[in-house]
Amino acid sequence: MIMKQMNDIEFFFNNFNLLESKLNKVNPTYMEISGYPHFENVMSNILAFFFDTEDHHGFKDLFVKSLFICSGMQSVPEEISVYKMQREAVTNSNKRIDIVFETDQHIIAIENKVWADLYNDLGDYAKFIKVQNVEQKQELKIVLSARNVDNNLLSNGFINVNYITFGNELLNQFGKYSIQANAKYVIIATDFIETMLNFTKPISMNTEILNFFINNKSTLDRILLERGNIYNAIFQKIKVIQSKINPLGASQWIHQKVTLVHDFRLENKHTISVDCNFDLEGIQITVFVRSDMQNKNDYIKRLQIYSENLKLDSRLIVYERSQLPLSTEIHEIEAKLQEVLNGISLRP
Repeated sequence: MIMKQMNDIEFFFNNFNLLESKLNKVNPTYMEISGYPHFENVMSNILAFFFDTEDHHGFKDLFVKSLFICSGMQSVPEEISVYKMQREAVTNSNKRIDIVFETDQHIIAIENKVWADLYNDLGDYAKFIKVQNVEQKQELKIVLSARNVDNNLLSNGFINVNYITFGNELLNQFGKYSIQANAKYVIIATDFIETMLNFTKPISMNTEILNFFINNKSTLDRILLERGNIYNAIFQKIKVIQSKINPLGASQWIHQKVTLVHDFRLENKHTISVDCNFDLEGIQITVFVRSDMQNKNDYIKRLQIYSENLKLDSRLIVYERSQLPLSTEIHEIEAKLQEVLNGISLRP
């Protein structure tokens, strides 16, 4: 029975690896890799930067001209200069418009929407723009959004321009502008436009992967069950080790059921932490300075535990050179951890 289950699991992974190798993978943009908070404030900051024709990017009026074209403007000026740029312009009702700026002929208000619904008081925004428009310029009021906005939600002269229309127009114009642009910002602008277009793609599951999981549900359930059993066994092993080790002067706890933590307070001001972490790749003991201080490297070298057979990495953490296998007996792990804990004191 066990042999059959193992064969089923091996068959599952072999077929999954074969399927995965055939899939078209989409490379994430820098913004997506960085995990910027979703996302409107960051996006609006970048948009304001590129809308400003005099800023360091060198794209001149690429962004504002593309926006004008997407808005359906009948006669777009050949050259556009932007001034009076405002981020989060505050209205008399203490509400905030994401971006407001002016050109020679227009005053522009932009409410930027990535994921959030349009709940803003567009009437209040329109009143603010009217008051700001002392030179009686043409008003252009735009909701710029990743998804199309229902026309019933638009009012007071606001129109909707979506990211896909705007992004594609930017790409259409990009070549001739990039020649004169700052090379550094060509890369940033390209990544930003790609990120913006990615927001327009529907959120969907890969059909081939979904069908594979459906067809192999029983095997997948067994894999997840056994994985859970392994991590439960790890947690039980950590609790046994915790009960056997209680070093004087250290606080002790288990973090996320996979790490036994000991914190030592040295010289009444610096915290030295010892983490014994368990995962499928093995067991690793780490010693590091938790306190915010300068010269952590030098401080760690003052510990009794420090020696040349330990590695000091760029984050100023001491790592054990070798990693214990997950199958290591409890008494061996306990002895190794106790050896490290005994060395958490300063040299004379």
